Amino acid sequence: MEDGNTRRNPLRYQPPYADEYYELSRLPHRRSAIAVNAPALIWHIGMRVGADGAEAGHDQPGDRKLSTSEAVNAYLARLQKRHGVVPTKAFNVEGAAADILVPQRDSLFLTVGRFDCVHLKLRADVHDEYYTLTFLADGFENCRNGPGQQVREALDSLDAGDLDAAHAAAALDNIYDEFWLDIEARVDAIGFADLPGRVFINIRGLALCQPHVNRPLSLRPHRETEVPTSEMTAQRQARIVNDVLRQFVDRRPNFFAAALGSSEGTELSIRDANKVMCGVLDGAAIFGTSLRQKPGAPTSPLRFFIIYDGFKSEQLGRMIRRLHVVAELRMAALVDLEKMRSASEAIRDAGGLSDLSKLGPIYSTIGEMCTGGLLYRINQSRYYAQVYRERLQDLRIVRIEGWQPYDEFVRRTIYRDFDFIDRLGARYAQLGERISRLVARELADNIQKNQLASLGVQSELMWLQTFAEPIGTAAFIYYVGQILFAAWASALWLIANAKALLVAFPLLATLAAGLGAPGEKPGIWVYGVSYALYVVIRRAFVRKARKRQKSAA
Repeated sequence: MEDGNTRRNPLRYQPPYADEYYELSRLPHRRSAIAVNAPALIWHIGMRVGADGAEAGHDQPGDRKLSTSEAVNAYLARLQKRHGVVPTKAFNVEGAAADILVPQRDSLFLTVGRFDCVHLKLRADVHDEYYTLTFLADGFENCRNGPGQQVREALDSLDAGDLDAAHAAAALDNIYDEFWLDIEARVDAIGFADLPGRVFINIRGLALCQPHVNRPLSLRPHRETEVPTSEMTAQRQARIVNDVLRQFVDRRPNFFAAALGSSEGTELSIRDANKVMCGVLDGAAIFGTSLRQKPGAPTSPLRFFIIYDGFKSEQLGRMIRRLHVVAELRMAALVDLEKMRSASEAIRDAGGLSDLSKLGPIYSTIGEMCTGGLLYRINQSRYYAQVYRERLQDLRIVRIEGWQPYDEFVRRTIYRDFDFIDRLGARYAQLGERISRLVARELADNIQKNQLASLGVQSELMWLQTFAEPIGTAAFIYYVGQILFAAWASALWLIANAKALLVAFPLLATLAAGLGAPGEKPGIWVYGVSYALYVVIRRAFVRKARKRQKSAA
């Protein structure tokens, strides 16, 4: 019979776990969002590393990410020490096991502290090509001085009704600019002088919760209600919330016109074609942005606002995180766009060339126009664009009649740039294939020329061979006849002078043996003398033979 411990713990034996168990289990939580308690101010800034200068080399993404993490760790440590806090959070760059170390693949969350009742938090994310820092400020309900007081007063004024154009612009400047400038001076939250890279994302946002009748915006807590489970109920409630939020916006045209970037005195121009305003989360919130900088300030941050129905602070945090992610992907997909336009023109100019000596260097130059190479940049852009299109669905955008939804706006204005980069990659690949075909054709032509030249040489050799065989036969007969004749004549001479040779050769041999020193071989002069005597004797015999022939004649 089993006891209670056995029933509570059916597995007495702990099986061994795979090394990947922990890592794979925590993958969905690597870059999770944090709760946002509206009203809140958000600043999201991204720095691109390896963009130009000394950082423009073809370094490995892992090494670049490691150096970036080290620089961010130094900044976080300096930020915490400045405010008397022992550094408690950092990215893990040495592989050590510690609770305060965060893997480089994860998000790092850090509470900076409270400043005049403003609660300031920081989120850091390190990617292969860029890293981001997100500052979140909330808790304005009790602010009575400092930058938080100005924000609270602006929100209370907005709750009472619309502001005139001048006061609306001033309130937005306090919310989007003056507050963060004051935080910079007091917290050093934006002292990026020692951080690597260059800014390519700079976004500041305002998050408001659902309007109520009796409580000001700065004091409204979130309604901790459950999301309806019925699809029809959810759609009906989203429509109602959407109508309430829309009425809140329509009754304050000056403020939201300024928030969307319209100039003073143009109250109804918030419905301008270049402005974006739509429902998100199936209508549970309203999102608005102009997607451009302030006029005359090209380095100013982009502004956005989101008005939320107050279901859950976690849901608002996830929504803001999604907005930041799509902004990162949109900008990352368009990195080096101007360089790629120059590459497109160079490819067009190379289209009429067929000289390999010119096409080869041009192709190499085009491939080096972007950081890491043109093909690398194009493939990265394709990846970011694909993920951007997928993540755009997570916003659950709902059209507000008379306004331009975010997805339609980017589909008309940004997607064409995505398509241009994709076509550029196809054109560059086609140029490379064209060069390959030209190289193959030139190689085939050279092979054919060599084959023709080889055939010409073979035909000449065959022509020569037709004459060489008779000539060789005649030469063979001639030289063989000469050799046989010489042998025959020599044999006759030896027969005729056999007696004299029998006398002469022993004398010469004796003379050569006597002239040589005992135990030594005869010198070369001995052989010379012997040969000379031989020639004299031979000539004597020749003369004697000729006389006999004459006398016989």
